[in-house]
Amino acid sequence: MNNNKFSSKDYIAVVIYSLLAYVLMSIMGLIFSFVMPFAWPILSGISLFPVAIIYLLMAYRIGKKGAIFGFSLVLGLIYSLMGLIIMLPYSILFGIIAEVSLLGNYKNYRSFVRQTFAYAIYVVALGFGDMFSLYVLGRSTYKKMQYSSTLIDKMQNFATNPLWIVANLLTTLLLAILGCWIGEKLLNKHFRKAGYLDNHDKN
Repeated sequence: MNNNKFSSKDYIAVVIYSLLAYVLMSIMGLIFSFVMPFAWPILSGISLFPVAIIYLLMAYRIGKKGAIFGFSLVLGLIYSLMGLIIMLPYSILFGIIAEVSLLGNYKNYRSFVRQTFAYAIYVVALGFGDMFSLYVLGRSTYKKMQYSSTLIDKMQNFATNPLWIVANLLTTLLLAILGCWIGEKLLNKHFRKAGYLDNHDKN
């Protein structure tokens, strides 16, 4: 049986993969920033789409309880340092929920289906985080982050429209699942065959 206790290497890996995920999200957000004025709610799903491969790579490499919680903690800290303080407890809460979804057999931590489910739980919540922050922190926080009044008005309109809220949740969910599916294919082709990843259940 694998050693399920976190090592110093595991802690370092969680931090590195989480930082890579944030950088990739930021790059995607910049590339697709033109979407914000007319379809802001779907930007989260687009930005999180390629992060799936980073998450799966981290999850499979570590293969232990606590990886997605650490992932959520690091991302929450980053957002709180940016001024969205509410995102720290919010991110941690859904990181814990995602961790609970993996409980059971230790093989779950290297199971594609279970990790996809856990990832989807967390990123759907993370993708809704901008709207949640706007509800809780209000306009002033985004003004401090140099958002224009016009853009904040549009964001508030999106965040109070039920159809756009559903669009945010569904887009993020579908792209998270698709991202994991593509990520699994890429990991099998380029990482597992090269011996970088241990074999894991296909359940």
